[in-house]
Amino acid sequence: MWSASLLFALTLAETARAEAIDLAKLCAEGRVRSIQLVNAALNASGAPKAGAMDINGDGTETMREKVEAILDPTFCATSGKARCSKGDQDALDAARDNLLAFLGSEGLSTIPVRKPSALEVRDWPWLADESYAQHAQLLDSQERFATLRCTVDTPTPTPAIAGGPGEKPFDLESKLRVTQTVDGLSLARGTPDKLAKVPQAEISYVDDKIADTRTFNIVSVVGIDLASKSTQQIIPFVHFARRRVKDKDGVVSADAKNSISQWGFGLVYGATLNSYDVISATPLFTADDFADSRQASIRINWTPGFLQSLDAIPFERSRRVGPIAVGLGLQTIIQGGHVFKAGTSAELVENGDYLRAGANLTGNIWSLVDAPILSALSADVSYKHLFRLSGPRKVTWFEAGLNYSVESTDHITLRYSYERGRDDETLKETDQWKVSLGIRY
Repeated sequence: MWSASLLFALTLAETARAEAIDLAKLCAEGRVRSIQLVNAALNASGAPKAGAMDINGDGTETMREKVEAILDPTFCATSGKARCSKGDQDALDAARDNLLAFLGSEGLSTIPVRKPSALEVRDWPWLADESYAQHAQLLDSQERFATLRCTVDTPTPTPAIAGGPGEKPFDLESKLRVTQTVDGLSLARGTPDKLAKVPQAEISYVDDKIADTRTFNIVSVVGIDLASKSTQQIIPFVHFARRRVKDKDGVVSADAKNSISQWGFGLVYGATLNSYDVISATPLFTADDFADSRQASIRINWTPGFLQSLDAIPFERSRRVGPIAVGLGLQTIIQGGHVFKAGTSAELVENGDYLRAGANLTGNIWSLVDAPILSALSADVSYKHLFRLSGPRKVTWFEAGLNYSVESTDHITLRYSYERGRDDETLKETDQWKVSLGIRY
């Protein structure tokens, strides 16, 4: 599995632009040390200027910082923007090309040791990166996850194979999108810190002894990304939300504010630009059977790329602060639509149009404590505010939650949360605490 993945990674590299790494020099002990390999890749490709790979600015270039700089094709535009000079990105690209070609050489054998733990992945998200996870694991300075063995004395390096950047075979798990909101479909995945920013689809049941009611709630948006390139998104999706409030006798509440039977479908088309801005457009049809309403809308979302270059604030990435890691996200939203049928809704206007604009700000915290329970904890908070430009009222939504991951990938969690605000489409109001099972892909 490892060797096949490494060979496939060659299709993502361009033709090497510098001399090949001399494997004979690295195989003196019958194995290749990761530290020596990284340094050899840099030396063979023309290393960047001193300090260019010092990501945290502490005056030293650690092994981890070197690996991140080599594997990240956007390093000099993001993490290393303040330190890179002209030509440094070309040198790093050449180092990555040579490194990938070297790892595909005949005469090398990869020996898996173990998989990274959830704590290790959270501490260094590159261990679970969508494209380079196995390379990061191979290049770990402590060689905790895999080792490279030499099987012949003088193996011949396999040249890198030119291929379309970002093109990958279809894989259902990596293409599946499960979230709570339509806006969550266009958010990046691939590493735990990115996945943590994706709102979770939820199933919950609340037994309110004071009000003597029983509430069942499910809300989900499910889609498949059909794009063949990682810089594009083509996601057809369906969304479904259902909330039923019953009294002690099992009678469903007649209050439209309490019950929801909402469904719909749409398509997300998005693109990641060279400036690292992410822009998406989403036409959407929504129906609420309980209120007998029907409407269509389009949403334009923008995740600003320049925020990633702000060293002081961890936008679209995570930063370690003592025993925790923190991360922030920002997405601007423009929403316009037409109500074909208002039904019994007191908020919607029959045959009316509406236009809103605003933003959604999110914050995430992960525990880095090396303990069975504490390492699985995380928390999140989000606030969305869409100002009314025309049509019915503005939309606000606040949500905060505490999560416990029941498995290492963070796809499934137990969640305790509070949410208050109005639905973007139906304008139905929510104000509740709940315990739920959360799912996100």
